Amino acid sequence: MKREYTWGYEIPPSAAEPLRWFKLLLQEQAVSPAIRQQPAAPPLRESDANRRGMDPSSALDSSLTPAMTPAGRAAQKLRDMKILPVTAVTNFLSATRRTTVANIERSYPAEYVRVTKIEYVLAVPAMWSNSAKDLMVEAVERAGFGKHRVDFNLISEPEAAALYAFEVIQPNTFKVG
Repeated sequence: MKREYTWGYEIPPSAAEPLRWFKLLLQEQAVSPAIRQQPAAPPLRESDANRRGMDPSSALDSSLTPAMTPAGRAAQKLRDMKILPVTAVTNFLSATRRTTVANIERSYPAEYVRVTKIEYVLAVPAMWSNSAKDLMVEAVERAGFGKHRVDFNLISEPEAAALYAFEVIQPNTFKVG
């Protein structure tokens, strides 16, 4: 049975505490200060867990307690739901993409939207390891954004902030090429 989720502004105020901070779980050492003291294991992807005959939820670090950090609480919720962080990120990004495209299609003529190539830029924490970035690329591709470096790119959050500041604070003063 396929699970249905509610994301972002669609979450009713009466709902239980929403899942937050789950993107940070892609970076295995960014989850909790307690984990930073342990050697980092390579992240286990859902497909790897399935191939090894493991329950995907066992790939989540079981040493976290929900009270440790917001990301720790997210890890606990995902363990309870038996969902890997990469799957949660994929589900969230898929819903975000659908909403974004639907809003674009409502705002512009159908022919214009049909012939216009949409390119996405997603920001990730600057401290992320390459393995965390690889998991993010996997999630973005599985969410239907297309191919990395063709249809979407990842940039660091500080880089995104700098580009935004150049455009908002000093519009039309930052030109590339």
